[in-house]
Formats: sequence, structure tokens, C-alpha cells
Amino acid sequence: MKTTLSLIIGLFCLQFISCNSADDADSDTLQYEDLDEEAKHLAENALLSFKLREGLAATQFAAEPMMINPTNMDIDSRGRVWICEARNYRLPYNPNHQPRSAGDRILILEDLDRDGVADTAKVFYQGNDINAALGIAVLGDRVIVSASPNVFIFYDKDQNDVPERKDTLFTSIKGIDDDHGIHAFTFGPDGRLYFNFGNAGYQIRDKHGNPVKDRFGRTIEGNGQPYRQGMAFRCDIDGSNLEVLGYNFRNIYELCVDSYGNIFQSDNDDDGNKGVRINYIVEYGNYGYQDQITGAGWRERRVGMHEEIPMRHWHQNDPGVIPNMLMTGAGSPAGIAFYEGTMLPQMFHQQIIHAEPGHQVVRAYITEKSGAGYKARIENIMESEDKWFRPSDVCIAPDGSLFVSDWHDAVVGGNGMDDIERGRVYRITPEDQKSNFSLPPLDLTTLDGAAQGLKSPNQATRFLAWNKLHDAGLSAEPALLKLLDEGSYLTSIRSLWLLAQLPQKGLDYTTKLLVNQNEDFRISGIRMLRAYHPEHLLENLRTMTNDPSPQVRREIAIALTGICSEEAINIWLQLVSRVDPGDRWALESVSLPTDHCPDSYFSAWLSGVDDWKTPLGKALIWRIRSAQVLPYLRKVIDDDTTDQSELARFFRAFHFVDSPDKNDILAEILASSPNDTLILKYVLLSLDPIYLQNHRQVAKQVADRIKRIEGSAEWFYAIDILKLRDQSETLWNMIVNNDNPDLKKQAASTLFKLVGLDFFQTKLEKLEPADYEKVVAFIGNNADYRMAKFLAEELEETDLEFSVKRRIVDALGNSGAGQRVLYESIKAGKLPEDLKLPAAVKLLNCWNSEIRNEAPSILASIPGADLGQEPDIFSISRKSGDINNGKEVFQSHCSTCHQVNGSGIRFGPDLSEIGDKLSRRGLYQAIIYPSAGVSFGYEGVNLTLHNGTVYQGYIESKTDEAILLRTQSGQTVDIRLVDIKEQEQLQQSLMTEGLFRVFSEQELVDLVTYLETLRKEVTL
Repeated sequence: MKTTLSLIIGLFCLQFISCNSADDADSDTLQYEDLDEEAKHLAENALLSFKLREGLAATQFAAEPMMINPTNMDIDSRGRVWICEARNYRLPYNPNHQPRSAGDRILILEDLDRDGVADTAKVFYQGNDINAALGIAVLGDRVIVSASPNVFIFYDKDQNDVPERKDTLFTSIKGIDDDHGIHAFTFGPDGRLYFNFGNAGYQIRDKHGNPVKDRFGRTIEGNGQPYRQGMAFRCDIDGSNLEVLGYNFRNIYELCVDSYGNIFQSDNDDDGNKGVRINYIVEYGNYGYQDQITGAGWRERRVGMHEEIPMRHWHQNDPGVIPNMLMTGAGSPAGIAFYEGTMLPQMFHQQIIHAEPGHQVVRAYITEKSGAGYKARIENIMESEDKWFRPSDVCIAPDGSLFVSDWHDAVVGGNGMDDIERGRVYRITPEDQKSNFSLPPLDLTTLDGAAQGLKSPNQATRFLAWNKLHDAGLSAEPALLKLLDEGSYLTSIRSLWLLAQLPQKGLDYTTKLLVNQNEDFRISGIRMLRAYHPEHLLENLRTMTNDPSPQVRREIAIALTGICSEEAINIWLQLVSRVDPGDRWALESVSLPTDHCPDSYFSAWLSGVDDWKTPLGKALIWRIRSAQVLPYLRKVIDDDTTDQSELARFFRAFHFVDSPDKNDILAEILASSPNDTLILKYVLLSLDPIYLQNHRQVAKQVADRIKRIEGSAEWFYAIDILKLRDQSETLWNMIVNNDNPDLKKQAASTLFKLVGLDFFQTKLEKLEPADYEKVVAFIGNNADYRMAKFLAEELEETDLEFSVKRRIVDALGNSGAGQRVLYESIKAGKLPEDLKLPAAVKLLNCWNSEIRNEAPSILASIPGADLGQEPDIFSISRKSGDINNGKEVFQSHCSTCHQVNGSGIRFGPDLSEIGDKLSRRGLYQAIIYPSAGVSFGYEGVNLTLHNGTVYQGYIESKTDEAILLRTQSGQTVDIRLVDIKEQEQLQQSLMTEGLFRVFSEQELVDLVTYLETLRKEVTL
């Protein structure tokens, strides 16, 4: 489903481990918690689970069997609810689900008697070409359906709910049958379409499959030039003039646009990192999911990375990244809408409303301006005790009531889908209006009637009214002026978007807006100028540079983006002088024009200032990507008055300047600071590795000072890059004597690459038994094939204690090479009998799919191996277990893949809040059927190198030169693309089906009982 609908279901080790209203139930005597598990999921009891904002009520508009599995919805001008019904969701991952052979459906639900409950369901279209469609927009006689790889337009000219033809608006979008593909379209107040796709979308092509270029002539493709990952778009109604409004998102599900043209959306983090965010879209902005230049992932070590993971996740410390409006923690954000009605309480007027299936809640984000941007707080509208309540979308009806679609499932997102027979739609109103669904009149036969229709809170209604007025041209002016005279801000600005387009008169209306007392009107005026009168853009912006509003000045800067003329630069210089360097929104906005011609903008600014060392000057030097900033960056770094806490920030700026001179300048900084360990670390992380290897004098300076940063990430990096063999003894001592397991692992990994097997063999022979046992446990986790073979031979030694042998088996079982050697030893009959069972259990979670698939039969052949039977999820879900025992089961079997509150190995998703995201039944499904719910970003790969080495894990990040692979030991391996012979995408989870069989049924129940307790802390 939505934005993630990729949640965390993949659990790896786990793996990755009806009802018209509440009055229909006797709510005074029957409580939701009194129901058994089966009754809780019946449609007639659903309303008992809800808690609504005071004064609001929910009614059930529709439920199964009328409709099922809604991924997205829209509401037309007649109040009919259109549903994307995803019965065929991810069929390859759900083989137990019988597919609907005719394909998925677009349904129309209608309330004929206007009592707030749907009476009929009609199929508008059905086909396998819209399986698991993620978006629908009903715009007059056309219906836009988003289903990667295509965006379809269905035309119903005679309005009989049977499309006469189907056309393609866009195609070749990736992310087929994927929550991270193409999402829904929204009609903007300017008459254009707004939409987005998640980071699986990658590219967009026209209906003929031809590449589409943006307004700057760049192909829209996620290749880093400059676009990456998820993107937000705007285009004309026919798909022409496509613009990328923002990029480098992870999985944005849907966006919303208010009447002023402000754009908002949610974005989901890599699961388990508590980094879900709400974005205000600064047009043309980079939003920081990956390194903008290299494409490296957020986990990769870099200068100045934020200490807090949620902020680090979005590269918030990098120059060129737009700030986040709101961080909402963990979750699975889905559909979003901007509420411009009046039926709901005042606090929700002109606010964002959002469906959050991960936390079973529909909520609003109450926004306020903050400098040149926005900030927000959360206010819940509707929440549920039912873990199966999965709100997938929110929409506004013509009367202003709020509709919520409910995917209704034990799981949400990833590849999983537990239930295929349920789905609901709810309607939220004030308590006294819940049984009345009357529609405001809409008269499109007259222009005055159309103008009144423009006031509707419903998108489909406004679309009809807008087009009637737009097509009338100058004839619509009187009706629009009447609307303007009514005095409402919303109706005024909606009418002005049309007045601004009038022949001969539009420019006059637009320029008057530019001097309006209301800053939001001035902002809209600039947007109208850009859209409708670009030839008059600069002459008008020139008069606005002293505007007192930072929001208006932000919009002026956006309007200059892509213009490199002297006139544009002069306007920009006036804007820059007003920037508050502490306002990141303002700094990033004013820097957008410089990205297209950095040298011209920077040299103009530098020549016009007497003192560049001001806070603003330093901020611009940090942000502008001109080669001319390099000597100034050095001056800031060398300046004794620069606070040490600021050094990382300025070193990070070097990474974004494309110039052959930057490495030389960094080397000069290193030479001029012989005693500064901080400078040494930052230079190491900023120099290009090849430069460091090819410049002996610089390498010698590093080697001479390396002792000062011993144990740091930069120390390991320098040893690896420069092959500093004289550090071997230090690394070995760290493996033997250091108490920090992360340092020991890094030391073992670095030492393996540096000196190889012979060094280890010699050292191990000299160790005392106690030290030997500790060391082999660590090096086994990181063993290459030769070391794994050596350790396996040690298992044949008769004088070695059994406890030591067990530790060797456990260690070998945590590395790919070690698992291969254990497998070979078992098949060859060389592994001692008393070690076969623990070894075979390790193979159940083997990286190599061939071994992993054979592991259950190996385990079954071992005497005494008690393989449990597959339990019935429905019956086992009714049992409760022991939390403490469940925690022990987790630590024994699952912490090798997952972390909980920082404890465990970070391979699969963090499970610290999994109890908030999956129901009990969903947890059982994730454990028993892991391949049905692999989280996006955790899909396994096999990488075979030209030298024969095979790696298995998941790709943490990928640049143009290398892949960073996360392996099951919790380590990352940096693999150059040129060294990869073959890359195979695994079709199954990185954990084999059937790992649960090593648990008794009671242990499985205890484990799930413990997992249910892992929830977000509530601060009172």
C-alpha cells in the first residue's frame, strides 16, 4: 500500500522477522476490548475501536464485501467515492492468495439516499494493467489512474460510468507492483497537475516511451544528474511542460496543494530509523535521502554527519538540502489532503490531513510559518485500538466531510498482504451531521454558478468549475470579480488564479497581487507571474527585493532559478543582502539560482562586499558550489576565530565543489596543521582516495600522525587506503584486548584485508586458551574463505574444549564464507556429530540461497532435531505468552539480525517499535512467511566478483563507482562495481522460510508476546 506501505514487515530473522454508525452497537455496554479476536475484525464492530476528536463522529460508509483492499480514493462532484481496489497486490510474494484473473478494479461507491452510507458499488474499469494501482484522480470526463509503469487516462465523455477509451499520459516508470512507484495526481489552483513517485520510480517517459526533459533541458531520470530517488512533479493537464519540483525523497506517497500553490507531502524513512518526515516543497529543492553528488546512502561515514539518526537519514547537515518541516518518528505514511472546508472544527481549517497506517491514526499537521519555511505540530483526528485499521487515504467530499479509506489488514506494505477479503471506507463529520450527506448545489450552466462551484472544498468540483470559467475567457471576468468581492481569502485567491490568465488583462491582475498587503497573495502573484507571464518576470521581481516577508523573498529566489543573466544576478544580490544566515530555509532558497551558474553568482557577490567574513558570507561560502569558494573555505578553516564545532561543516562543503584544485587545498590544510587531530580526520574523509594514494608526501604526513587518531573510523580508513602494515600489531592487540565489540570487529575486518591468513594463524597459535576462545568468536564473524577453512579444521582437534568449538560454529555461522564451510563440512561428513545441530540451525539463515533452501532437510536428517509444524495463525494468535521468555528467544535467535533499542546486530530493520506497527497476526505472518513482507531497501542480492568471491546481503547504498553491501554480521563491505562479475536479485527473503520451526510453539507465542510490547515511548 502506501508510502511505505513498505513498513517493516520483512522482519528478516523474524523475518526481519456493518454498521452505519456507533449507535448501531450498544456502546454503553459493549466495549472493543470485550470482543474476541475474530469479532474485533468484523465490520459491524469496527466503529467500537475508534477514538475521535471531541465533537466528531465516524460512520462506516462502505465495507466488505462491497469493496476490499483500497489503496487510494477520490470523491467526485456528486459525492461518489472512487476506489482503487487492489486484490492482486504483489501476487508473486503471496502464492497462497488466489488471483483475480480479470485484474484489479476501479469502483464507484454511491450513497443514493444521502444517509452517509453507500448503497451501490459499480465497476468503472477492471484489468490486470491496473493491478495494485496506487492513485486515482477524477477530473470531469477523465479519470487518471496511476499504476507503474503507466499513468492511464480513462475518458468517459457521456458520463455513463463506462470509459469509451483509455490513453497513456506517462509510461516506463519503474516500481511495478511496488509501493514506491507512481502515486496519485492532484489538480492545482493554477490548472496544472501535481503528482509524485517513490524511489523505485527512477524515470518517467512520455506516452510513446520517449525521455522527458525538464524546463532546464535535463532528462528526468534518477541518475544523479542531478535527480535521484523519489521525485515530485508538476505538468500541464495534457502532460506537457513537466517539471521536477523536488527530488531525493525515499517514498513519498501522495502530495497535496493548497489554494495558494503551496505543496506538502510525507516521506517514509528506511524502516526502523524513526525518520518519517513531512515536507514543504521548495521548488527545485534536493531533499537529501542520498548524498546528492555520489549517491551514497545516509549510513555511510561522512564529515559532519548528524549525531541523531533521523536527521542523519536525510543529510540535514549537507549544503544544498532543504530542511524538514516536521519529523514524526517511525511510521508508514500514506494518503494526504489539504483541508479547505468548514465542516470540521476550526483548528483543522486550511491544514494538512494525513493517513498513517503504521500507527492506525488519521491526523492533522497544524502548520505555521517559520522564517522562509514552515514548522508544524500533530493533532490527531481519528485513531483506533484495532491493529488492523490501516488508513490508506483521506479525501474531502463536496460538503466538507472527511473520508478515510481503510486497507484493513494485519500487515501493511512491503510484499505482504495477510487478508484479501476486507476493506472499509469511513466518513468523519461533526456529531450532529453524521447521518446527513447532502451536497451543495453546483450549477455549471452559468458562469456565476461555476464561480460558486470554485468555492468547493472538493477537488473534483473545483476542477469542473475552474475549466468552465477558464474556457469562457474574458466572459468569466464579471463572475470572478463577484467572487473576489465576497472577501474570503480562499475564494479570492482561487478567482485570481483565473483572472491572472485572462487575455489582455491577466498581467494587470497579477502585478496588483505583487503589492497586496497579504504576503500569501504576493507569493501567489509571483507564482502566477512565472506560470502565465514569464516574459515580465524580472522587471517585476526587481521591485520586490526589499519585501519584508522572508517567505516572499524565498519565492523570488525560486523564480530566478535557471536564469543566469546579469539582471537576474543583480536582483539576487539584493535578495542576498536580506538573508538571515540562521534561517536555513532562506539560505537554501536563495542559493537555488546559484546551482545553475555558481561562478557568475559567487563572483558578483564577492566583488560587491567589503567584508566576506560575516556570518552571511561564511554561510554563502559553505553553500555555493563554485570553485572560487575553495580558497575562502580554507581561510575560514585556518581562521583561529572559527569555532571547532563549525569545522566539519566547512570541510563537508569541499565534497560539493567540482574542481581539481580541492585536493591540493585540502593537502595544504593538512600540512599547515601538523598537530590538529580534528583537521587530520576531516582531511582524510574529504580527500579523494586516489589522490591520497598517488601523493606520497601527503600519505607520509598521514602515516606520521596516524597514532593520534587510533581507533577512530578515520584511522581504519587510512590504514585500509594506504595499506599501513606497520599498524598490524596495533590492530591485533585491539582484537585481543579491547572491550568494544564494534572496534574488535572493525579491527578484524581491516586486519584480514591488510595481512591475510598467515598472520592470523601465527598469532592464534600463541594465544592462551581463554584468549583463543574470545578471538575466534570475533574473527569468525568476519572470516574470508581461507580463514573459515582454518577455523573449521580447528573443530576436528580432539583437545579443544566443546564450548570453544560451539563458539567457533556460532562465529562461522555469522559470515558468508563461514556458512559455506559449515555446509561443506556437514556434506563431507567431517563435522563432529555434536556440532551438526547448531551448525544446521545457522544454515537456516544462510546468506547463500542454495544452502539456505537445503538447510531444513539437513536439519530434519539430524537425530534429535525437533522441527515444529507450521501453526495455524488464526488459532495461535488467540494465545498469550511470557514476555521475559520471549525476550530470551529474541536474544537467542533474532538479535543476530535486528536491534531493539540499540542492542543487537543491525542487519534487518530496527524492531524497537514493531509493536506499534504490526498486529499480533501480522507478527506471526512476518515470522512464518518472511518472504511475503520484505521491507523496501532490504531485498537480498548475491554479488559474485571476478575473483570468485561471493557476497550476499542487501545494498545499503550505491554510487557510480561502488556498492556498499550490508552483510549479516552487521558489517558493510565496499565493493567496486568493476570488480562485480554478476549481480543476482534474490526473490526470497534473506531468511529462509521455516526458521520458526526451531522454536517450540510456546516459544513462538512468547516471542510474539514480547514483540507486541516493543512500542514507542509515550511522554506525558
